[in-house]
Amino acid sequence: MASGKSTTGQPHGRRGDLAALVLFVVVLAGIILVGGHSAQRCGESFYRTMVARDLLGGLSRGREALVGSLSMAPVPTVAVTLLSLIPYVTRHVSAGTLAAAVSALLLCMYANRAWAGAGFSASLRYPAIACMLLLPPVALSIQSGRSTMLFVAPVVCACGLLGRWLRHRRLRDLAYSALLLGASVGVRHQAALIVALACAVVVAATLLRRRSPALLEARAILFLTPSLYLAALWMGGNWLILGNPLFFLRGVARSIRLGTLGAQSLLWSGCEWTLLGGVGLLVLSAPLAAVLYRRAGPHRHAAALGGAVAGALLVLLGGAAAPRAPDPRIPRTVAMLERHYPNASFIVTGYEGYAFARAAGDDPEHCWIHLMRLAPERLREVLSDYEGREIYVLLTAEPGLERWEALGLEWRGAGDRLPEGFLSRDRVGPWVLFECLRRGEALLVEGS
Repeated sequence: MASGKSTTGQPHGRRGDLAALVLFVVVLAGIILVGGHSAQRCGESFYRTMVARDLLGGLSRGREALVGSLSMAPVPTVAVTLLSLIPYVTRHVSAGTLAAAVSALLLCMYANRAWAGAGFSASLRYPAIACMLLLPPVALSIQSGRSTMLFVAPVVCACGLLGRWLRHRRLRDLAYSALLLGASVGVRHQAALIVALACAVVVAATLLRRRSPALLEARAILFLTPSLYLAALWMGGNWLILGNPLFFLRGVARSIRLGTLGAQSLLWSGCEWTLLGGVGLLVLSAPLAAVLYRRAGPHRHAAALGGAVAGALLVLLGGAAAPRAPDPRIPRTVAMLERHYPNASFIVTGYEGYAFARAAGDDPEHCWIHLMRLAPERLREVLSDYEGREIYVLLTAEPGLERWEALGLEWRGAGDRLPEGFLSRDRVGPWVLFECLRRGEALLVEGS
C-alpha cells in the first residue's frame, strides 16, 4: 500500500481515493442541486428539522420527539441536529439531505475500496458506483432528505466487512461491522433482525472452526455490544425524559391489541428492504465475484457485471416511493377552525403538530399549542395558562401506530378515564375535535 498500487497494478491508494472522493462529491452535489426542492415536500425531513430546532432551543418537546417514537428513531434526528449547527445549512440545503448525501458518500468510498481490492480497474468501478447514485430510487432518497441512506449505507458496509472477516479473520473488520450495525438499529428498528442474523453467522463461523467457548463468548459480546448499547441509550432516554423505558413502544402495544398492526406490517413498514437488497448486491458483486472466481479473471468480471446489473434492476423494480409530505389538508383545517372557533385555542400532538404550527404562521393569538404528547400534567398547565379561552384538542381519527404515538396518553385512574372532561364537538377530515371542559366530569374514555 505504500506504493499506492494493488497486486493487480491498479492504483487504489491515497491518490485513487482522492480522485474517487472528488468524483462522488461532484455527482452528489449535482443530485442535490437538481432535486433539492424535494426536501421541502418531504414530511420526514421537515419533522426532523423541526425536532432539531426544538432540541437546540432546549424545549422538552424536542427531547420527547427525539426518543419517544419507534417510527422516528433517534439516530437520523441526532445527525440532522448536528448538521444544523453548520452555518447556512438549513437555509440553503436541508440538513436531512446533507446527512443522506454523507451516508451515500461513505457507501461509495467503501464500494470503491472493495472493488479495487477485488482487482477491478478505476475505469470500471468509478462509472459503476456513480451510476448507483444516479438510480432514481437512490437519488430521490438523497434529494428528499429521508433517512433511507442512513439505513442502507451502514448495513451494506457492515455486511461487506463481515464477509471480509470471514475470509481474513481480522478483528478490526468484525468490530467495524458491529459498530455499523449498531448504528443502523437507531435508524430502523428492523435492523435488529439483521443484527441477530449477523451474530448467528459469527457464532456459526466460530463453532465450525472449533474455537474455544471463551473465544465464542468474546466474539458474541463484541458483536452485540454496539447494538445493545444504543438500545440501552434509547430506553434510558425514554426513562429519564418520559418516565417509562419502553415509552417508545406504546403505539406498538396498543395497535397490536386493537388489531391494527401485525407482525408483517411491523417488519415491512417504513423499511426499504428492496432498495437495501439491490444496493447491497450492486456494491458487493465485485468482492463476491472475486471470491468465487479467484483464479479465473474473465469469469470474475462477468460475474461482477452480472451482479451489478441485477442489483440495479432490483433497485429500479423496487421503485422510489414518493416523498410523503405533511398532509395538504392541514392549512385548510387551520383556517376553518380559526374561523369557526374565534375564541379558542387548539392543542395538537405528535410530529404532525409541527405542520399545524407552520400552517398557523406567526399565530399572534396563540391559537395553536403543540405538545408532543397529551400528558395530564401538560393539559392542566394549558388550562391554567389559558384562562378565559375555550380549549380544544385535535386528534387523528385514523387507527394505527401514528395515532397512539401522537396521543401519548398515560392516564392513571379507574377505567382509564381522562382526568379532565372532553366533549366531542366536530369531525374535520381525518381529525376529531374535542372540547376540554373545565369541570370534573370524565366524558371521554381513552380509545373510544
